[in-house]
Amino acid sequence: MAKVTGTIYVCQKCGHQARKWLGKCPDCGEWNSFVEERARTTPTKSGMAASRGGFAARQAQPIAYREIESQDDVRFSSGVTEFDRVLGGGIVPGSLVLIGGDPGIGKSTLLLQVADKMSAGRARVLYMSGEESERQIKMRGERLGIEAENLYLLPETNLESIFDEIEREEPGAIIVD
Repeated sequence: MAKVTGTIYVCQKCGHQARKWLGKCPDCGEWNSFVEERARTTPTKSGMAASRGGFAARQAQPIAYREIESQDDVRFSSGVTEFDRVLGGGIVPGSLVLIGGDPGIGKSTLLLQVADKMSAGRARVLYMSGEESERQIKMRGERLGIEAENLYLLPETNLESIFDEIEREEPGAIIVD
């Protein structure tokens, strides 16, 4: 079984690891050299690595490009025609899409519209914002006429809290703004 722990403390001089902060390193004797780090998951003998929520994913291995089977029918519509067109025909399940641009050009507005369309009659959509409160997002949504039933807002910047919420909610789509 893979060993997973939350936080470890690592000596910056010799690399000694401890489960709690130590004033003096027992290996090299250095004082105040421990820094907190997130523990990494170690793979098991079977090559499996435990990850969040108990799901075991196989360790990544290189595969020849020619051996990979192509699938054109795995995309689904976001509900916004032009957005789907830019993505090559829709969203590929499990994909990560990065939307970039200058401040104020409408990235958040576009994402909220996509979230609204995706949540209509589908699985729940979790929309997380690191800049705006849920009230600010709601005000924009009202201006756009959004009445999504399966859209959930989470104003959060802490990555661990975001991961915990994703595990708890199990949304069909995740939007991080």
